[in-house]
Amino acid sequence: MNRDAARRIGRIGGIGRISGISGALPVVVLTVGAWQRRWVSDDGFIVLRVVRMVTEGHGPVFNAGERAEAATSPLWVAVLAAADLAGPVRLEWLAVGLGILASATGLAMASAGATRLWCAGADREPARITLPAGALVVAALPPAWDYATAGLETGLVLAWIGGCTWALATWARATDRRVPAAVAVLAGLGPLLRPDLLVVSVLLVGVLAWGADGPGWRDRARVVAVAVAAPLVVQVLRMGWYGTLAPTPVLAKEGTRAWWSQGWRWLTDGAGPYRLWIPAFVLAGLAMLLSARLRRREPGPARPVVRVVTVFPLAAAWWLAALVRAGGDFMHGRLLVPAVMLAAAPVAAVPVPPSRPGAGAGHRWVTLAAVGVLVAWAVPVAVAARPAPPEVGRAVNDVRAFSVALTGRTHPVTLADWGAAPGGPRAFRTRPGVALYDGQRPVRVAGRPLRARPALRPPVIVAYGVGLVAYAAGPEVRVFDALGLGDALTARFALAGRGRRPGHEKVSPPAWTWGRLVAPGEALDPGAFPLPELLVADRAPTVASPRLRRLTPAGVRSVRRALRCGRVARLADAVEAPMHPGRFLRNVGFAVTSATWRVPADPLRAARVECRRRGESRVHHPR
Repeated sequence: MNRDAARRIGRIGGIGRISGISGALPVVVLTVGAWQRRWVSDDGFIVLRVVRMVTEGHGPVFNAGERAEAATSPLWVAVLAAADLAGPVRLEWLAVGLGILASATGLAMASAGATRLWCAGADREPARITLPAGALVVAALPPAWDYATAGLETGLVLAWIGGCTWALATWARATDRRVPAAVAVLAGLGPLLRPDLLVVSVLLVGVLAWGADGPGWRDRARVVAVAVAAPLVVQVLRMGWYGTLAPTPVLAKEGTRAWWSQGWRWLTDGAGPYRLWIPAFVLAGLAMLLSARLRRREPGPARPVVRVVTVFPLAAAWWLAALVRAGGDFMHGRLLVPAVMLAAAPVAAVPVPPSRPGAGAGHRWVTLAAVGVLVAWAVPVAVAARPAPPEVGRAVNDVRAFSVALTGRTHPVTLADWGAAPGGPRAFRTRPGVALYDGQRPVRVAGRPLRARPALRPPVIVAYGVGLVAYAAGPEVRVFDALGLGDALTARFALAGRGRRPGHEKVSPPAWTWGRLVAPGEALDPGAFPLPELLVADRAPTVASPRLRRLTPAGVRSVRRALRCGRVARLADAVEAPMHPGRFLRNVGFAVTSATWRVPADPLRAARVECRRRGESRVHHPR
């Protein structure tokens, strides 16, 4: 081997090491940051409760014998359930570990996909350096560290976005651009991760169908059919099993209704502390620069690549607009992280043109300057930028900081960390009949021991912050979610107004709670099931009505009358009657016809509305 060849090989190897180290840096930062801020949220414990129901043989439900879809991510529940059945690791730690692994994998695949987009052409320079750009933005965000764990599906969503980036880049760079079935299936999985990711899947599948090689519309139709097959099957199963078109949290949060003012508040709360407009401008400029250069160098092959590069930020903008319209979220930055990942994925890693005279020299220095700006932005954000301290009554809060302050633990992961293990200050304690749990003190009987309705097997727990106590209580205890995330009827209450926090406006009034849970003949206890102070601070519409806050005999009678009438009784059939083929088909029909149906939270009005026709005043299934 001559000296020139040896020098060339050494140069290529050195540049490869530089690219590899720089590409791995964001993944390491994200992994370390996520581990340093590991935790499981109360909403995460809701998911773990559903997973435990699956592994115990009750199916994907919140309470045994009551079919309510309390988890919004069927795919995340399936992943956790499979992992829980496969090994002896505690479920809380499985959620933490798999969340971090999925987040890191997603970021690595996004970088690999971006490298393939920009560096896989026929005239690719073998010694081209790639540097992290969009990957730096995701890795530096503290909310990305927080919600890589939390027990929620965010890590899996990042893995999906990264996988789609790599798959679509591979397809766009292939000489034969027939869409493989696996790529179409992957692009269509969005609704199985979160219902609102349907808008992202629509755009990704649209790009694949538009650019598919084939004889014509049949090939495009095949791409769409393969992509929608899995979500469609799951949707039919959801309708037949639960009797609804959407999970109960979607109904409880009224995710299809517009609340622009709160959505803007959520967006500015998430983006403001991190000055996200800075990396947004830089990444947009990099994408346009690289696309223009690619069009000049590879006019033909550039077309599908530019489509892929365009569709990801377009999907991010569309999804972000849908979130803002719906009011966003009460958790600081949680849903902003996938949107940032979507926008940054096509430029997660960018090539640096070789240092030779000509047109590439200007591009080289512009690229290096852009990456330098991103580094200068990322370091202070990762080190010092944090949201405002949590405050009771604020619309959007740093929920992790609130959980740390509540538990006194830096990493509240397990039940013991949360004080909910046996002997802890928030431990579940079995009591006879119906009991109230306020989320901060031990379970206490609501006034005195109350007998549960005959159809309910005690003990029954009433909770307004339901995740932790439900998971601690175990599958054998029925937990009534008074906020509707795990209760099919409360989730369908009519929204009388907006409170401070999205998803916390629907509250089961004491009359509904008593009428649904307590056995007939029990002497009324006006002090039972008091609404917690946190909901008062949130200004939930139910709390704002003095009449609904009171527990009266007339209210309880109206509730029990409404339970025997109309669609309320049919809903009881849908979620509690034994499942068989006929019940499944009837549930599908009920899901369609009751999609927009809501029950008045006022018991007297609910009884009048649901029992206005004599033919509907009958019990369909014993409650």
